[in-house]
Amino acid sequence: MTPLTVISTAVDWDTGRVCRSSVRSQRGGPWRHLWRSGDGAVWGTTPWDNNPVVSDCGKRNVTSIEGVIDMVTECEPDTVIVWLDGDDWLYSASALERIRREYDEHPDTWVTWGSYVMSSGARGSVCGRNWSRKSGWGCGHPKTFRAGLFHRIDREHLRYDDRWIDRCVDKLVMFSITEMAGKERCREISDVLYVYDYDRFGAKREADPVEHAREMAIERMIRSRPEYARLDRAPW
Repeated sequence: MTPLTVISTAVDWDTGRVCRSSVRSQRGGPWRHLWRSGDGAVWGTTPWDNNPVVSDCGKRNVTSIEGVIDMVTECEPDTVIVWLDGDDWLYSASALERIRREYDEHPDTWVTWGSYVMSSGARGSVCGRNWSRKSGWGCGHPKTFRAGLFHRIDREHLRYDDRWIDRCVDKLVMFSITEMAGKERCREISDVLYVYDYDRFGAKREADPVEHAREMAIERMIRSRPEYARLDRAPW
């Protein structure tokens, strides 16, 4: 059975109530859910543990990418990481079962991306049409990958102007991971597995012209960087 860990980051603990509830409601197992948020909350489950203890890491204003690094680093290289943003949630109680089945039935899979709906009920964009940093973005939700791919990303590539990159983090990570995997090891899951709360957070950010311009500048920088070489062997 494929080992599976859900990771989530958010600005604060309260933002993720629906997210955490959606993971606790999942059928099947085992799986873990790890959490990091900007208010210093550190949280994690062991398989079947629905009453984990919240601890405080002592750090404030933790960026999303710092949280991702912390969580994925503690996972074994063959673990499948399910990236669930803390302000989003899983669509149904069978979402994690569906992801695990994809990896169990196709052992040569290193990366998957799925289909999603907006919190308004509108259907998300078609997944997986473009996955290269040289083309348009088309990597749907949820994004999943083997932890060993993330372990090979140069940490300096996650920084810009001596700071951790705090925007376009999904592109920052997934471009590198899919380049290392090669397209033949990436699979699309057409089933809807994820709810994207764009209406509450994404729309607000894009409506701010200064913040939107900053995000677009960071994306251009990410796309301008050299591609990672495709790996010949699995790093696990």
